[in-house]
Amino acid sequence: MSPTDSHFDANRCGTPLCEIVTEPDIRSPEEAVLVLKKIKQTLEYTRVSNANMENGNMRCDGNISLRKSEDATFGIRAEIKNLNSFTNLEKALYCEMNLQASTLDAGKEVEQCTKRYDPNADKTIVIRSKEDAHDYKYFPEPDMVRLVTDPAFVEEIRRTLPELPDARRKRFMDDFGVSEYDAMVLTEDRDVSEWYDTAATHCKNGKVLANWVITELLAKVKELEGGLNALKIKPEDLCKLVNLIADNTINGKIAKTVFAEMFETGKDPEAIVKEKGLVQVTDTGAIEEVVRAVCAENAAQFAEFKAGKVALKGFLVGMTMRKSGGKANPGLVNQILDKLAKE
Repeated sequence: MSPTDSHFDANRCGTPLCEIVTEPDIRSPEEAVLVLKKIKQTLEYTRVSNANMENGNMRCDGNISLRKSEDATFGIRAEIKNLNSFTNLEKALYCEMNLQASTLDAGKEVEQCTKRYDPNADKTIVIRSKEDAHDYKYFPEPDMVRLVTDPAFVEEIRRTLPELPDARRKRFMDDFGVSEYDAMVLTEDRDVSEWYDTAATHCKNGKVLANWVITELLAKVKELEGGLNALKIKPEDLCKLVNLIADNTINGKIAKTVFAEMFETGKDPEAIVKEKGLVQVTDTGAIEEVVRAVCAENAAQFAEFKAGKVALKGFLVGMTMRKSGGKANPGLVNQILDKLAKE
């Protein structure tokens, strides 16, 4: 699977375009999608193009040929033109693979041709045959000269390239302790990776921050018409929120309440916590008073918990958190319940 040639060209609207060509060494539609995603990501990181396939910034032609074994000669190929999404690329390649396989199994020859993919019918359709180069009507362009690139110029460009996705992914894992999966999610989009990078620079727990970005922030960003650019929360403010959790100033439940207001207003999390009196209670004596009151109010459940029914611990923790307005430190609540159960 690969495109067939490499050149600068112009489409029928007069817009310049550049073809990026792979060798014919891709062995599955899934691998073809991964290669295309890597190209798209690289173009975005280097600001060469927005590479949005649906908006026409990027298109893909897929070439398919089947052969009996890895050491056999390549078979007759078909080229599928102008695929406009990763999904359609994968579907079109599978569709053409199956068609060629059934053609060869029937003892017939595959026609060398150019095709298009119809996603509604899930079939590839011939738009022109291309038996030989002269049938394709190739001709030289007299107004275009051959472009010869100085190796020193290429090396200069290489030195000035920005940090690319693979390097950034490794740095996030090494510097901020995020998992490989989280690093992949965070670096899939350049703007998201830069947003996280800015926030993580002064964050006390890069791993927790990554979780907030992936599970809370990006889910909310989908609701915004302008995406990440329309987000009111600043990177440094999400960093502050995570630091408030790390300092035990607030707990995770309160943090979600604070985050919701940050999303709506763009306010500083420290200001929100102060205004609403959301500082977590970490005074052991004060928390124990609340826990004892909860155990007295739910004497039957506490007796069962004390007798060994561990599942009721969650109920008692929940009732304590409710009674404290969500301000009690959950870790201390758990410790105090364990202590009371032994009395």
